[in-house]
Amino acid sequence: MSIAQTPFFIPIQLGKEAHYYARKFAKEQATPEKYKRVYLNTLAVCAVSSYLQWMEIKTAPTQGDCWQSTIRRFQDVADLVLPNLGRLECRPLLPGETVISLPPSAREDRIGYVAVQFEEEWDRVKLLGFAPPLATEDSPATIAIADLQPLEDWVEEWEALEAKAAIASFKKRQEPIELSQWLPGFVDAIWRTLAEVLGKRKTQELLAARSIVAEGVVRATPIEWTGQSPADSLALVVVKPKPDLERDIVLQVHSTEGKTLPANLTLAVLESGQVIEQSKSGKSSDWIQLNVDGKQGEQFAVKVELGEASAIWNFVI
Repeated sequence: MSIAQTPFFIPIQLGKEAHYYARKFAKEQATPEKYKRVYLNTLAVCAVSSYLQWMEIKTAPTQGDCWQSTIRRFQDVADLVLPNLGRLECRPLLPGETVISLPPSAREDRIGYVAVQFEEEWDRVKLLGFAPPLATEDSPATIAIADLQPLEDWVEEWEALEAKAAIASFKKRQEPIELSQWLPGFVDAIWRTLAEVLGKRKTQELLAARSIVAEGVVRATPIEWTGQSPADSLALVVVKPKPDLERDIVLQVHSTEGKTLPANLTLAVLESGQVIEQSKSGKSSDWIQLNVDGKQGEQFAVKVELGEASAIWNFVI
């Protein structure tokens, strides 16, 4: 995609990859109306993602509801996930339309809305501006183009969200993660399902190959780095087995983008600040893994390191 900027809107040329996914998702739909809606929603998400990446803001389109086939089939969704920050709704507008219509699925759990104006040919769009999250559930279900704020101003909103998320994440990481609470179902929201973090296809491949044995609780979390963040988006996966299986806790690091891991990525287990075991990625590692054997109540830490960047979690068995 190519991007140019004007004082009034941001034009973006849509590339072949965006149309590939839009066509693929649209073909799954049962009616011409739904085909068109899914096609436009997908292009809108790709356009906003392209702009934000150009602004060096991380996005994760494949983690959104609009990338999940079952949800696409039943809901009108055009959400773009910004890792650790939330979901930005990217609503398409056709020529002549002057308001954004917000379906019920887009009125909650959003950090803002972006209007994406299409032309007669769907190879170019204009990002018209953004609107902040709805104040209440009773807020109007439409947003007028005239009420939009310049998209450049949203960067300030993003910086505030990042700062808030960084503080919350730091505080949360100081608290030990009690793995014994996972089996009864008490799992913190930052630990999500494999499909939510790695994508449905990658999850199915891992389970089919028994690279991950889902006999217990399997959760993953995107890695938030301290220090200069690598270009690759990675996730820590933790498998907490059922007590009667007498199996080790499994730790793995995966790419969230379906890539091989960067070389020399280190996964380590620490006790009392000392490394007791570690694994390092090679030039073409799909993932790295360590197993932890311990008794209930014992504590350990997990550290992932790449160059000057690192992340650490504290666990209690």
